[in-house]
Amino acid sequence: MQSRSTPRHALAAIRLVTLAALVSATLACHHARSSASQPPDGAPVLLDDGWRVGTLERAGIDRAVMTAVTRQLAARRDHRIDALVIARGGELVYEVYLRGTTRDTLHDLRSATKSITSLLLGVAVTRGELSLEAPAWSALGRSLPAGDPRSQITLEALITMRGGLACDDRDRRSPGNEERMYRRRDWLDFFLALPPARPPGARGVYCTAGVVALGAALERATNTPVPEYARRHLFDALDIHDARWATYDRGRGTDTGGHLRLRARDLAKFGQLILSGGAWRGERVLAPAWIERSTRAHTQVDGHDYGYLWWLDELPVKSARGVARYPVVYAAGNGGQCVFVIPALELVVATAGRAYNSPKMAAPFELLRHAIAPAVTPSRPRAR
Repeated sequence: MQSRSTPRHALAAIRLVTLAALVSATLACHHARSSASQPPDGAPVLLDDGWRVGTLERAGIDRAVMTAVTRQLAARRDHRIDALVIARGGELVYEVYLRGTTRDTLHDLRSATKSITSLLLGVAVTRGELSLEAPAWSALGRSLPAGDPRSQITLEALITMRGGLACDDRDRRSPGNEERMYRRRDWLDFFLALPPARPPGARGVYCTAGVVALGAALERATNTPVPEYARRHLFDALDIHDARWATYDRGRGTDTGGHLRLRARDLAKFGQLILSGGAWRGERVLAPAWIERSTRAHTQVDGHDYGYLWWLDELPVKSARGVARYPVVYAAGNGGQCVFVIPALELVVATAGRAYNSPKMAAPFELLRHAIAPAVTPSRPRAR
């Protein structure tokens, strides 16, 4: 069975050069053609979906490089990237769809879904419907025997992967491994039956079952199914009107740990929401305090800083100006489902792909590091 989460080796891909040939070809193509007039490959289309549309030139992104990227992605299929969308300064400036997909294709986000679940929890916390300090079992309407160490597990412990249960998606022998959960009908009962393995809050261990439990707690606190809550309080505000959630327990529960399906343009909106401190098109959607809190390092998971279901890292970018190191916030899902936010560059990059359980899911990281980010002029006027 395919692992649904991002494998450990792919999470370290920002430091790998697994697709050096693709990147080298991209840059070689750029240098060979930089003096020629280039067609506007990847120019985004203006739609009624909330995105303002701009140009690479106005965004301060080298068109020759992006034209080379477009041509190399179209010419080669081994990268397994299906969609690449770029926004800068609040404007969509580039989009390309590959391998039989279109801008209307709904991509399975896999574990990138977790970061969207984090935003939904932020809505509930901001509205006073939920507290992350609440004990998890109480938030789920369950009780535990006196002295059970699991009574110390809070929702905040789950949202930072520090629940302390015997649940490790990186270890197939773990009782809580996600593949064991997927074989069960009721995933919430699966979570509730997991034994403790370490003190809550001790360290981060990747556990999808805990994020499923967070979704169940959200539903109980708001008395609203997750898809409806998302539509009312987040998706409608972002002009997202085609989202499909996966379910478990014969449709009784919503999979908040993976498998949400969205268009790549809509996935990029969540990166823009992070970049703008919780605003979309000038309207407040989430409190800035929640954005700051959720994208701050609370622990480490797989050797990377980790916030509230958001990954945090540093992107080393080499250019003619030298090497710059940019803090990056990102969501990541198996196969190459990613949304990267680089605040210092006002840059959002979203990708979708089908490189499941393969080192080739590193392609989005490598393109960002070796081609896209170096093509960005660091300083530019903010979009109006």
